[in-house]
Amino acid sequence: MAGANLKCSQELIDAFNNACQGNVRYVQAIIENESIVLNATSAVSGTAEEDFNNTIAKEIADGKPRYYCFNEDGNGGEFILIAFVPEDSPVRQKMLYASCHKDVVNQLGKDKFKSEWYCNEAKEMIWAGINEQINHDETAAPLTEAEMFKKAELKSQATAEASTGVMTGLPFQPTSSLLEALNNFKSNDINFIEMNVGKKEELDLVNSEALSNDFDINSKINSEAGAFYIVRYPLDGGKTLIDTAASNAFFVFCCPDSVGVKDRMVLATVKSTAIQICQGVGVQFAKTMETTSPEDVISDIMAEVKTMTESRSLQNKVAFSKPKRPGRGKRRMMKKKPPTS
Repeated sequence: MAGANLKCSQELIDAFNNACQGNVRYVQAIIENESIVLNATSAVSGTAEEDFNNTIAKEIADGKPRYYCFNEDGNGGEFILIAFVPEDSPVRQKMLYASCHKDVVNQLGKDKFKSEWYCNEAKEMIWAGINEQINHDETAAPLTEAEMFKKAELKSQATAEASTGVMTGLPFQPTSSLLEALNNFKSNDINFIEMNVGKKEELDLVNSEALSNDFDINSKINSEAGAFYIVRYPLDGGKTLIDTAASNAFFVFCCPDSVGVKDRMVLATVKSTAIQICQGVGVQFAKTMETTSPEDVISDIMAEVKTMTESRSLQNKVAFSKPKRPGRGKRRMMKKKPPTS
């Protein structure tokens, strides 16, 4: 998962720089209002194991996700980034904390971190676990940041797949109203659907209609919020040269530039889930598209149709062109030479 490009607050940066001077066991950070901010610091009072057990192991009892920049030697040298993200955290928080570790490390200083540890269960948040990770990193071949968190992301994805039955990284389920709209779209009763992520972290229907004019599509695109759209083009169900089927469905993910980072990342990650849900009920797409300009949706669809039509037409011309005869050059008349006496 790519970083969310969230900024560390200046207060967090200052607290971490102070910890690098020594006598600070850890700096605790959380994600708040699309920023990574300071939540707490703790001074060195005993050994690394004692401080871990007396503070961190108790703090996580509230079940809230957080980061710890943990200084094992207490001298401010190398730190360990601990990401505690409980399995029962809201999906948005799980995504943010799983992806924003890069932002923490990059902004506080890659050279300051010798290891990273991802934990999603309180019972596993023990000193033996972090110590094992440290020993492993010191003996194993160095990994990239992406590789370090890959296992955690895969575990999260596997959990989601087991709970939803859908091959996706997020456990978003379609509402009954959305499934009904998709079936209506499949039977050609409607030609436009808008769907979005609901408050209960489900994929919900926002609007469904039978539009009559191509340019009515742009007026239905939300210019202030990101959303997924399913559009049948042409709207009247006419044939195109893309294939021999009547009309074609297009999946459009439109997310204006004004949409906040959190919502943008959630929608971008849910996109594959939305497509698979549609395909699961039999709605197939000629093309999936992304745009940040609501006013360009219909023109983008028309441009795609034109490109695909020209491509198919060209393929047909090549496929049905008359084969040329073997040999080179134009056909020539060959004259027999008269027999010699």
